Amino acid sequence: MKWTRRIQRGPVIALSIVLSVAIVAFRFGVEDPSEPIMFLMVIPIGLLAAEMGLTGGLIGAALASALVVVWDVVAAPNLTFLGFSLRFIVFLASGVTFGILMQSRKEIEGESRRWFDQSTDLNCVADVEGNFLRVNGAFGELLGYKPSDILGTPYISYVHPDDVEATIALATQIAEGRTKVGEFENRYRAADGSYRWVRWTSSTDHDRGLVYASARDVTQTKELEAELRDLALTDPLTGLFNRRAFETEAQRQIDFLRRYGPGGALFLFDIDDFKTINDSLGHQAGDEALKKVASTIKIRTRTTDICGRLGGDEFVILFPGVGHNEAEMLANGLLGFIRDQSVGDDDSSVGITSSIGIALFFQTDADDVEVLLAKADAGMYAVKRAGGDGVAFTTAPAEL
Repeated sequence: MKWTRRIQRGPVIALSIVLSVAIVAFRFGVEDPSEPIMFLMVIPIGLLAAEMGLTGGLIGAALASALVVVWDVVAAPNLTFLGFSLRFIVFLASGVTFGILMQSRKEIEGESRRWFDQSTDLNCVADVEGNFLRVNGAFGELLGYKPSDILGTPYISYVHPDDVEATIALATQIAEGRTKVGEFENRYRAADGSYRWVRWTSSTDHDRGLVYASARDVTQTKELEAELRDLALTDPLTGLFNRRAFETEAQRQIDFLRRYGPGGALFLFDIDDFKTINDSLGHQAGDEALKKVASTIKIRTRTTDICGRLGGDEFVILFPGVGHNEAEMLANGLLGFIRDQSVGDDDSSVGITSSIGIALFFQTDADDVEVLLAKADAGMYAVKRAGGDGVAFTTAPAEL
């Protein structure tokens, strides 16, 4: 009931009422010297109220009053009506007060249990050693686990390997009291082996040695963020870096190589006679040519290489740690793979070739990515003037 929820200062109210009535009873001359014993009946009244709420408190008051009647008949037959009435008031006040307080407490605890168990968020209690002590049904709905599957197991065992170190670091801060409330995200393993992104809020009760945590599934949010990030960084037709992303990543790599060595090579190339492909076969064939070149680039490069489409039919690759001889070998291999590609049907098939300009750079060079692009561009057009389908360096050959 709502009115019981307003009572929060239980012990103070109960003690005040009981003591006040008791003092009044003694003040009005209770004849029986064993009278104080009667007030011990407040204890079972409180116990009944703790177990049954208001109903228990009233039952306890009634039982205590009945026992008082028996006691008075046997031990204090001369007790005045006032004395008996004041005793009864003490018991009744105690029963009602304790009953209201305990019923309010039970309702609040019940609401807390319902919130914990019925929440769509992952709610759990763990010990400071990191073992699950209690979990709600959302662990089954979201992750596919039964409570019996994970109770007593370390929560860190469900965290994605890449997130373990950060999770342990924050959990340690919370357990040691250096962080009062921890908020973090990590990936949690589901029963089917997949991972879900969850956002946690946790705190520690140091007196009880317990960690309370609640988490919300943010997988869709993370996927949307990744999609938007990809749209901002990649060329939608080829899946390679767009110009802005390439220049950013390439400059970061160049700065690293300039500091730690040894250098590398930047390839800039386009499709020979690309306008002819578009004009004779249509823009769909032109897009197909771009995708085939991009696919070749992905096949012929390493994960450490940085690849991009600058726009139109221009592509670029940064090869870290590559010298003249290796760059020449990579370029010729790339040209061969591209040369094997064609667009159009059997009756109107057009082969694809490319012109590659290469700018080598070394640890002692001060060139940034824009300068290297300009140098490679000069080499690419030198190849085109010579008929295309070739390679030209714009930096004097040297071994790294």
